[in-house]
Amino acid sequence: MEIDENLKNIQESETEVEAGKEFIKETLTLEEAAKRLARKKIWHSRLLVVGIIVAIVGCIIGYLISDLSNVRSVKVINNSFLSAEYVMDQSGISTESDFILIFPKIKELSLKSDPLIKDVKITRGPNHSVIIDVTENNIVGYRYEEKMQLILGDGSYVDFKSKYISNLSLLPMFMSVPEEKIKVVAERLAELDTDVVMRISEVRDYALSYDENMVKFVMEDGYAVYSSMDGINYLKDYLSIIKNTGSSNKCIYFDTENKVAVMRSCSELEELYRRHLNGDEPEKTEEEEKTETEGQQTGE
Repeated sequence: MEIDENLKNIQESETEVEAGKEFIKETLTLEEAAKRLARKKIWHSRLLVVGIIVAIVGCIIGYLISDLSNVRSVKVINNSFLSAEYVMDQSGISTESDFILIFPKIKELSLKSDPLIKDVKITRGPNHSVIIDVTENNIVGYRYEEKMQLILGDGSYVDFKSKYISNLSLLPMFMSVPEEKIKVVAERLAELDTDVVMRISEVRDYALSYDENMVKFVMEDGYAVYSSMDGINYLKDYLSIIKNTGSSNKCIYFDTENKVAVMRSCSELEELYRRHLNGDEPEKTEEEEKTETEGQQTGE
């Protein structure tokens, strides 16, 4: 009986061990399942995030390649001589540009490197509009030697391209003016208002025995102005001079010594120039200093 009892106890112990093993197996299986489930959740979350990112990127790309993203209007302001087309071309901004990809500061730096542009400010406005506010380097005329060149206010030159200027007739043409005079004339004209410069049709060389350093301005309204370099700033009073004159003469001589604008015979002034070129012009006489009509007082 005792042996049977021992056998029974041994069998029960083995049963309990087996049960323990099964429990451990089941526990491990549940833990593994939980880990697998957690991994699946992480993977699904990652897929969801990737899917959202792909969708956002797809929407952005779709927006960028559609007309909805384009600039709808570009306006160039405060340009006197430069064409709006040229400014837009140099900026790289057009109605085909993507509005959100326009970075004003970068575009401004690019434009400021242009010798014809002194300063610029680019603003992105409502309704996908862009405003380009330009401050031009002074352009005071152009000349044609071996090639056409624009003349800047510091006396430097920029090779001309048709797209630069929308209307070249707004600028005076320098005709046979020596290099050393062009620089001085350019600097003087740069000090005048743009509307005064636009009234000049041509700038020609001129000289007298007592003043080699002169030029002749042919004005758009048919008048001609003869001036030394020091008298060029008197052009600011040009409209007042022709308005107040009662002379039939169409030529104005700026007498810088007496600070007056004198209406003189055009043929007389041209004859003096011709005689000077031929080397037979007499020195300045008292008679030549007399005016045919009363001179118009200029500003200081």
